[in-house]
Amino acid sequence: MCGLMLIGCDQIALLCALNLLVYALWNMVQVPWRQTLAPLCVALLTGLVTIAVPISLTLVLAEQSTR
Repeated sequence: MCGLMLIGCDQIALLCALNLLVYALWNMVQVPWRQTLAPLCVALLTGLVTIAVPISLTLVLAEQSTR
């Protein structure tokens, strides 16, 4: 979900992503470490894969630009 929010590239998307990050960190403090490690790793990988596609396409387009 956070990766999809970051695709928006505006301040609201950034604030929502930061809000989600604070919520995840707060839950990590409340629940024992072993119970939160696996879901956080899965969420991190999913977010990175989601945001990697638009960033890589932007970099390819920037290389082809003559500006």
